[in-house]
Amino acid sequence: MEGCVTGDGAQLASPATTIGELYNVHEDPHQWRTLWADPDYASIRDDLVRDLYDSRPKTFNRLEVAAPA
Repeated sequence: MEGCVTGDGAQLASPATTIGELYNVHEDPHQWRTLWADPDYASIRDDLVRDLYDSRPKTFNRLEVAAPA
């Protein structure tokens, strides 16, 4: 699963909900054990989620879609 990867090997997936996935890809390359709820990784998780939301565009352009025939 693709996600944000930090220099220390943490990878974040599914950040849009309060339940997500966080892996240490150096220690767990096959991503078997999620660290999302692990208190030792809470600050990394919070930083990744904050960075993700901070990097979103401030405005969104809606695409006009023609109604189906």
